[in-house]
Amino acid sequence: MRIATQESKLRNTYAWHTKAEQIKKDSKYLCPVCKEEGVYTYADLETHHIEKLKDSPDKLLDNYNLIPLCVKHHKMADNGEISADHLRELARQREEGED
Repeated sequence: MRIATQESKLRNTYAWHTKAEQIKKDSKYLCPVCKEEGVYTYADLETHHIEKLKDSPDKLLDNYNLIPLCVKHHKMADNGEISADHLRELARQREEGED
């Protein structure tokens, strides 16, 4: 039997799925890291928590802590290969209409 973690429970809510879709829509369904590189990646976007959900569950739905990333950049962000500060700046630009 598999025990659900707090993070998996939070990710399985209607509120989370709705917010994740909104973040993608607000980013015009583009990975902003790819966009910086001159590539327009629409496929397989995932909404990433800049501050890990296990460390900051209160930021589950925080626009400034969420960013859509392609699978490649999501893995890089999870591995610390893209700085959290850079991702926060991209999220800020989206929220303030600077993208």
